[in-house]
Amino acid sequence: MKLSWSLLFPGLLVCALFLLTNCEEQRIPEGKLLVMTVATKETDGFRRFMGSAKHFNYTVKVLGRGQKWKGGDYMSAPGGGQKVRLLKVALEEFKDEDQIILFIDSYDVVFASGPKELLKKFQQARHKVVFSSESLIWPDRHLEDKHPHVREGNRFLGSGGLMGYLPNIKAMVADWTGEDGDSDQLFFTKIYIDPVKRKSINITLDSKCRLFQNLHGALGEFLQPLSPASEVDEAETHSVRNNRFIRLRSSGSLHIVQNKFLMFGPRGQPARCRFILSFKCHSNCYNHCSGPLWLCF
Repeated sequence: MKLSWSLLFPGLLVCALFLLTNCEEQRIPEGKLLVMTVATKETDGFRRFMGSAKHFNYTVKVLGRGQKWKGGDYMSAPGGGQKVRLLKVALEEFKDEDQIILFIDSYDVVFASGPKELLKKFQQARHKVVFSSESLIWPDRHLEDKHPHVREGNRFLGSGGLMGYLPNIKAMVADWTGEDGDSDQLFFTKIYIDPVKRKSINITLDSKCRLFQNLHGALGEFLQPLSPASEVDEAETHSVRNNRFIRLRSSGSLHIVQNKFLMFGPRGQPARCRFILSFKCHSNCYNHCSGPLWLCF
């Protein structure tokens, strides 16, 4: 008896008929992405953030405009709870379960690539919520042993950037009842290190810094000489893990260094560079700066 090849290999027929729908993961449309950030004042850092967002065509919703900041200064003690409160309230107006939210800081952040690349790498993470990562634990070092180990990269959560599906982020912030001066990072960290919550919300860290690059605890990775600006090619503009930057961020005392990275660009743009960060510095990044170092995206 002759057997039809479609009976022997039914999966081949399905893939042949529905190749573009069933056998390939569909990309998330760029229109599904919304950037949210908290900015009570319009600082130089905020204008720099919005300039990079406009450059790469991101849609940004700003929370807390004109409100008094009560979330602390991150220097004397942890803070940031006001951001979680504002996010929780803002999410109530959205109902589309396919909506992707990127919630990030803005005073010390720039975009360095567009929504298409960001969404692609988010999908590759294969989780519903992705947090930025850090090499240093903060604010409670006693929780270090509770963090899951990672095969490569950073092990600890950074609250300055998270990306995920609307229902999952809603579920994550639903239990927020803290004060504005409480720590947002500690709140999210306790969710992440809880195995039950981590699994139910489907959370992971961007341990290899494919979506977010945090300068806190990693500044040395960026103080390496590059080729002369006139010879810089896109192949040389990768981070330490060979991934194009999506975002740069610093925390606490490194905020000053971050400003030095960003304050000069994009003037004097060399050929083939879409976005420039100029860092003029020698060994002491806070006081003695001279000589150009260009990072090109």
